[in-house]
Amino acid sequence: MTQTRADVASRDDVERLFKDAQRALGGLDVLVNNAGIAGPTAKVEGDRVERVIEAKSKGLGIGNDEMRRRLLESVSLRTMVSSQDVANTALFLATDAGRHISGQSISVCGGVRYMV
Repeated sequence: MTQTRADVASRDDVERLFKDAQRALGGLDVLVNNAGIAGPTAKVEGDRVERVIEAKSKGLGIGNDEMRRRLLESVSLRTMVSSQDVANTALFLATDAGRHISGQSISVCGGVRYMV
């Protein structure tokens, strides 16, 4: 387990966070884009409101952009998708492990849709 402090609304911090994670874990395969602001949450006012909005909106975009950039650099994203890849995704969704996934559009595209 590794821990890094970062401001997800700061592109520099997010790039450092990804670099640290990649070094510690040997690579990146998944992004869970979940951020919050430390401190009491019962009464959020003034500047804290702006910080929460930045973390939730700006941070989401910066994190997604950085992950996309890194995934596009990887060889695994530049491979052709087979019918078996699609079948494996459907099989996962039909198992107990996928039971909480519903109403989602899942693209089994090998990253092709991001190669613009």
